[in-house]
Amino acid sequence: MWALVKNGTVEKTYSRPIATTVNKVYYPKEMFTLYSTSEQKAIGIYPITLKSKPDSTLYDIGSYSYSYDGGTDAVSEDFTTTEKDLSTLKTSHTHQTQLRANDDLRRFSWVIERYICDNTKTIPSSVKTYMADVRTHCSTITDAIDGCSTFAEFETVYTNIYDSGGTYYTWPSESASVASYVRRDFK
Repeated sequence: MWALVKNGTVEKTYSRPIATTVNKVYYPKEMFTLYSTSEQKAIGIYPITLKSKPDSTLYDIGSYSYSYDGGTDAVSEDFTTTEKDLSTLKTSHTHQTQLRANDDLRRFSWVIERYICDNTKTIPSSVKTYMADVRTHCSTITDAIDGCSTFAEFETVYTNIYDSGGTYYTWPSESASVASYVRRDFK
């Protein structure tokens, strides 16, 4: 992104290269990519230093603003952020966790149905153990979410759920004997 600066004030921003007129002089869109930074600044065009955005799952980003700093001779971006509603986040991520567990478990529903129809065909212990592990992991995550009374607590739990290496990130894995009972034809 770039900004047109006149008299120390950002007058216009450009999100992509476009042909533009500055001080009654026409410049082709290639000016944004072919001119050096010093050549652009001589015209009044400055690259914008973008502010790091927070996770949009947790925060709403408000209005953007751009300002010129004469001391650094640079333009920077700023914006407001607000935390999303804690109750809504908890409900949404509890539901997502339960859906994940359900998806993992339903691939074995045929084994349970087979047992109900013919109890001589048992449910393998490895499948029972895996399914119990998935349910336990789901409960651990949903209990952690439910236990959050502040946004900061939720943000920590959220990180542990979705960031690689987080406490809750790795779900139970299927052993070879469990994988042989998976039915992947569910839509």
